Amino acid sequence: MTITAMSAFEAAVVCSFALQLLSVVTAHTWVEQLNRISPNGTMLSPPGFPPRWSGRNGNFSDGLSTNLLEASNYYLCAKQPLGQQMPGFDMLKAAPGDFVGLRYQENGHVTLPDSPINKPSNRGTIYIYGTLFPRTEDSLFDVFKRWTADGKGGDGRGRLLATRHYDDGQCYQVNSGPISLQRQQQFRKAAMDPQGADLWCQAVIRLPKDLPEGSLYSIYFVWTWPTLKPSSVSESWSGKYGDFPEQGSPREAEYLTSRDVVKSEIYGSCAMIEVDPNTRVDSATTETYIVDQDVNNVGIKKQLDNLFLV
Repeated sequence: MTITAMSAFEAAVVCSFALQLLSVVTAHTWVEQLNRISPNGTMLSPPGFPPRWSGRNGNFSDGLSTNLLEASNYYLCAKQPLGQQMPGFDMLKAAPGDFVGLRYQENGHVTLPDSPINKPSNRGTIYIYGTLFPRTEDSLFDVFKRWTADGKGGDGRGRLLATRHYDDGQCYQVNSGPISLQRQQQFRKAAMDPQGADLWCQAVIRLPKDLPEGSLYSIYFVWTWPTLKPSSVSESWSGKYGDFPEQGSPREAEYLTSRDVVKSEIYGSCAMIEVDPNTRVDSATTETYIVDQDVNNVGIKKQLDNLFLV
């Protein structure tokens, strides 16, 4: 009887571990929430949400929002079609010039860095673009590393708003990995909806000051997370590396290839912001920013100070 009970227990432990490992491998990233950021650095309510997002309810699954950009689909907004907001999950309202935090979960890609191996040391690089003229068929190759901060790159329809390291330096999923344990101590927080015990990552942008009142501004969030040659991983802290291997990549990706890349892995996420000047808040500055506040809801000072960290 004891042997049978122990075997069942061991089987349950093994099954639980396997499920955890599977979730790390398959649960990737999308923008889950958007918040304006006040002069003191606090993220403000109400938040905004991406299209088709209806919360982590009983019908939720990662596959509904995970948009892997690969041969069968290079459309940036395939999983979050612009304009398709769900009831109770409105788009963000923000004013021209506002700072906005895009929040996402790291899902173990930061705190369990060897699952899988040979990924960039900065855990991938995020490029965030904005446009007043979105197209349903906007693909990775229309926007990524073509649109520029001055709005003159590519077809000129949009701008590069920010570049970020996927690892923002503080976010964590609660697990037993050394990075998570260290950050749980350094960035202590109370469990709070919707993050729970985890601390979500953030990528801060600033909306252009010349956005027309009443317009809808589309945000394209691109996370590039290639598998690199082992010899190239140590040089990837800068966040500047290629995205596709030289062999076997689509013709359109020729400008993104590098001999350092073994396999591409890129994800797209989208959101819309309603431009409303009545929501305007002053910008956070060194004089107004409050350092000692709840880490659950504070914009990262380094990102507020520098939109282009990569």
